Amino acid sequence: MKNVYKNTPVNPLSVERFNVELKMFLTENKKHKRQYPNFLDGEITGYKTINSQKELSDYIGCTEQYINALKKGSRRLTIDMAEKFGELFGVYPKYLLGLTDERRYTKKVFQEEMKFMLKRDDFIGRCFEYFGYEFIKHENIYYEESETVIGIKYTIKTPDDNTFTITHTDLEKLAEDILNYIHGELNHCAKIRQ
Repeated sequence: MKNVYKNTPVNPLSVERFNVELKMFLTENKKHKRQYPNFLDGEITGYKTINSQKELSDYIGCTEQYINALKKGSRRLTIDMAEKFGELFGVYPKYLLGLTDERRYTKKVFQEEMKFMLKRDDFIGRCFEYFGYEFIKHENIYYEESETVIGIKYTIKTPDDNTFTITHTDLEKLAEDILNYIHGELNHCAKIRQ
């Protein structure tokens, strides 16, 4: 699917925050000799340090050129990559994208996301309903056996009576894809009719 946001200008705030967080991350790693799990087929096979941009790019699954382009502001930070960098840097991905001033994933951030999702869920719910899918239950996702809610998991029934679960993050990506597609089609129609 074509990304209609491909030519959107780079957010200068995102570039600034990425540079600050990257520098802090590498500095702290060198200072404290932090170790990160090395995964192979979902299993931890050992631990490694991340003390340079090269080691970071290898670990996160991008090129060093991509990191340099993000630092210069010649490339946009994607949502997927903001989530990967955010997890490593210990910051909220939307903060890295310049979409919020909340640096950490706080209760306030969660509540704001839920308000937005409830508005959008009505639209997504109608799409699901149109195709014969049904939201049958939802439950909270907790942070590491604590009482801190970090998300919601939905159970959905398919037209052939099977069920599957989807997290609020996956639902958010699905909604973004749907809205991206609609936006692209509307732009296409507008160009044809000009």
